[in-house]
Amino acid sequence: ASLCIPSVHAIHGKEEIVMDFGGKVRTISEGFPREKVDELRKWVLLHADEIMKNHHKCGCHDYPLNMIEPLS
Repeated sequence: ASLCIPSVHAIHGKEEIVMDFGGKVRTISEGFPREKVDELRKWVLLHADEIMKNHHKCGCHDYPLNMIEPLS
């Protein structure tokens, strides 16, 4: 059995990043802007409770997910 690490997948243009709920980068494409990594980390930490609620909804196939305020 594989372990599912709760994570956020984000796209910036053609670049992608996967960050876990603690702010650790799991995977990142070569051209993903460093300043966007820091912004995403702040967003993930700020909205951790909301993100976890959506994670649980995904596990239960309870769609649609709740909207979370985007980065401004």
